[in-house]
Amino acid sequence: MRKGHWQTVKSLRAKITDYPLYPYLLYADLSGNLRYARQPEIKAYLEAYEGSVKAENLRNKWLAHLAKYSYWQSYLEYYRAESASVKQQCQFQLARYNSDSKNSEQQQSALAAAVELWNVGQSQPSECDKLFNLLKSENKLTEELVSGVDGQFSRRLVGRGCIARTGGASGAAPIWDLSSGGGGVFAAGGGVWRVLGGCGLAWSGGPCAVA
Repeated sequence: MRKGHWQTVKSLRAKITDYPLYPYLLYADLSGNLRYARQPEIKAYLEAYEGSVKAENLRNKWLAHLAKYSYWQSYLEYYRAESASVKQQCQFQLARYNSDSKNSEQQQSALAAAVELWNVGQSQPSECDKLFNLLKSENKLTEELVSGVDGQFSRRLVGRGCIARTGGASGAAPIWDLSSGGGGVFAAGGGVWRVLGGCGLAWSGGPCAVA
């Protein structure tokens, strides 16, 4: 199977359905060859082996696949809030926003949830980038919100020597303008901040945090 002999695996599956390791073989086949056309097979597996580790792993892989190719309506179907990771929570809100462009109430609800995901005391996964960029394009990142987040991070980063205050507030400056190599500049919390090199600061569309 590691060599991609999926047709051989498929032909063998029907002959070993009573084999104790059959669910593992089936999982290997599905997870290693994800395609949207296999949705009925994946759904059947998730229902048949619900609660198992393999079913949870397959659901996670399937959700990642759906998000990668923007199958947002299907993402909503397979998403499970009780076991969702942060990246899946971000993708879920993006799915809610994109699944029905005519449902403005749902879109606004998704944006409100996105703000909650953005406004935390830590860096969020890169899978949240699209959602956070949506917040920026929809003008949901207010000065008050950014200032509040800056209050959480600036004290910690100054203490570690990772940022230095370089000037007063500048209304014309962008809220955030960070370069991954250090030396980027951002304005927030009534000040202009410069990122010092060597600190590994990462910008993911949300709060600035040490990577």
